[in-house]
This record gives sequence, C-alpha cells and structure tokens, in this order.
Amino acid sequence: MKPDWQSVAEPLVTLGKVVRVERGGGGSYDVGVAFECIDEEHRNAVMKYIEHLKEAEELKE
Repeated sequence: MKPDWQSVAEPLVTLGKVVRVERGGGGSYDVGVAFECIDEEHRNAVMKYIEHLKEAEELKE
C-alpha cells in the first residue's frame, strides 16, 4: 500500500504511454506520460507528489 508520495514501501507499477517529448537544456529531455493502468492508491500518491512539486516551484518564484 502506498499511503502518500513519500512512501518507499512499495514501487509504483503502472503502464504508461509517452505523449510528449521536448528537448531541455544540457542534453536533457522533458517527457510527458499518460498513465493507462494505475490503481487508485498509486494515482493518489502521484497526485500528491505533483502538488508537492508545484508548491516547491511556487516558493522558488
């Protein structure tokens, strides 16, 4: 069970489809993935992680 984005008790396993690839700086790439098969608990963990990243980015600005 993955109760939140910080849990490391279990890996997140899902099927995904790459929907976007953009070249970034320094030879890196930004990749957009659409999750096709993900259980509800893992979906919630991903959503919490994304919100955490958004909040951290807003604090930088």
